[in-house]
Amino acid sequence: MASGSCQGCEEDEETLKKLIVRLNNVQEDLKGKGVLWIVTLLLFPTHLFSSLQVISRQKYPCASVDRLGLVYESRECAAGGLVTSVQINRNLSRLILKMLTVHNASVNLSMIGLKTLDLLLTSGKITLLILDEESDIFMLIFDAMHSFPANDEVQKLGCKALHVLFERGNNVEVLMSGNVRCYNIVVEAMKAFPISEKIQEVSCCLLHRLTLGNFFNILVLNEVHEFVVKAVQRYPENAALQISALSCLALLSMPEESMEDTESHRKLNMVKKQCFKNDIQKLVLAALNRFIGNPGIQKCGLKVISSIAHFTDALEVLSLEGAMDSVLHTLQMYPDDQEIQCLGLSLIGCLITKKNLCIGTGHLLAKILASSLYRFKDVAEVQTEGFQTILAILKLSASFSKLLVHHSFDLVIFHQMSSNIVEQKDQQFLNLCCKCFAKVAMDDDLKNVMLERACDQNNSIMVECLLLLGADANQAKDGTSLICQVCEKESSPKLVELLLNSGSREQDVRKALTISIGKGDKPDHQLALKEAGPGRGQQ
Repeated sequence: MASGSCQGCEEDEETLKKLIVRLNNVQEDLKGKGVLWIVTLLLFPTHLFSSLQVISRQKYPCASVDRLGLVYESRECAAGGLVTSVQINRNLSRLILKMLTVHNASVNLSMIGLKTLDLLLTSGKITLLILDEESDIFMLIFDAMHSFPANDEVQKLGCKALHVLFERGNNVEVLMSGNVRCYNIVVEAMKAFPISEKIQEVSCCLLHRLTLGNFFNILVLNEVHEFVVKAVQRYPENAALQISALSCLALLSMPEESMEDTESHRKLNMVKKQCFKNDIQKLVLAALNRFIGNPGIQKCGLKVISSIAHFTDALEVLSLEGAMDSVLHTLQMYPDDQEIQCLGLSLIGCLITKKNLCIGTGHLLAKILASSLYRFKDVAEVQTEGFQTILAILKLSASFSKLLVHHSFDLVIFHQMSSNIVEQKDQQFLNLCCKCFAKVAMDDDLKNVMLERACDQNNSIMVECLLLLGADANQAKDGTSLICQVCEKESSPKLVELLLNSGSREQDVRKALTISIGKGDKPDHQLALKEAGPGRGQQ
């Protein structure tokens, strides 16, 4: 079977070789028609080929029409990427480039040429060959778009081809400056065909590609964002358009860290204000809810909301429009997506107010925060955003600390504080953790709950911290004192010593010693209990 398939490929290549040779030898006056036929057939439905062949023989009764059989036989291998010969692919690419060059005055030939180019660009190998040719494919596409600005098919195919080529090529810098400014061509297409959904879609994709190339400052200065916003407003149901447009807006509204108070900077603030003025937040929130299953839209949507959330009037508007609920929903849907969790946790810190911190929201919020911080306990960015958000909420509501401990947030903070103290990591982050810890530990009942959990984890560092803050070393669970619980679990001598030094009752110490001897603990463990001796503490 494999041998037969290989033989079939070789026959296909041989057929295409003959076709290209014949096509190159056609008389000059017929070359345009010949090229037109080959590219038409590359795109033509297979089941209609027979009728096309009959019609073509009647219309063009010349020897060159005999090539139709060869075209048909080679079409599948060419379009399906089965042609393996580099030379055949190169010859095919050159034919299309030549067609776009020689017949650039014909709208039909330009359109067919762009259609075929679109087909060929589905092959990565052929794309690289086209970029490697001496003919500037970018300029040929621009010329076609300039020549036929009123033809929506030319504009759509041109934008689509540019997007694919930019992904593979390195001509972006040249095409963004000088006389050729591709963003102008794209914007003109968007202006000329506002009701062409496909043109708006591919244009947004192309503009997004340019923003990824760190050209957002040029795009902002030329107010490209205005047309992107209009596209978002006009086509809310188009997922591909929404993700590229919102990604573009997110990048256009986020300044570089090194950006100073320059004209690129002032324009940037104008972009944010214009987005807010145009109620872009409504469109973004609608997109977040409509495309909840699309992580790309969730990410770029959260970025856009983040960029405008710092405006004075924006927070109240976002709150009224249910931004908090939308963000929480997204966080629930993507618990394992690190970027979404980081963006969402940061946004909650901005959006949270006393008004929207009701009981139901508080429980859900505490659960999401504790879960995300535990899941990404080794990701510094998520931890920082999460703890900053928690600190902001604790300043609004002291009772939120109970919800956090209910959802085991204390286990997260134990891990972070212990590891940072032992390994001396980020001092600034440790200070943030300590602030959150101090807020939670203001409640005496929570202090005692956390002390019990710290003992259960054999975490002497956190036990010491809690005892210093006044946690009760003599608390009991089901009639069993804390020090007895510790001895039953064979915890470290350090933990026993901390509880003894914090005033454990003598009767509890005696019970603990009995437990320790019965379990055959190490001598140093028993010695610490014996040294506590009679008369320690109150009966």
